[in-house]
Amino acid sequence: MTDNKYESLKVRDYDDAPDLSSEKEHPLSKHPAEQVTILIAADCGRWAWGYRVCWANGQTSYCNPTFRNGVFAKERDAILYGIGYMLSYSEYFQLETVENIKAAERRHNKTTLPLFDEP
Repeated sequence: MTDNKYESLKVRDYDDAPDLSSEKEHPLSKHPAEQVTILIAADCGRWAWGYRVCWANGQTSYCNPTFRNGVFAKERDAILYGIGYMLSYSEYFQLETVENIKAAERRHNKTTLPLFDEP
């Protein structure tokens, strides 16, 4: 694992924060064998992120959006942080999935929301 290059976007962490209901899904990769989705939620003008990964081996990793993952001032910051988090684990993804995540990152860095139509 490498460091998240978007760490500076985080306002702070709350260790005892509850999970939030996911409001938006931003697919980073829709490859049939491996799917990566960033989950976004807001509470009182603060943004949180989570994820859902359907791995090529059939396993699923899931984390509800929560302020334990960090508090963000903007939705875009939460999404970019989630992308950085996924890229920090790129060694565990298939090559095509990593390429799709990087393509989503490039699109997100040069556009405004809404994003992630198709990788």
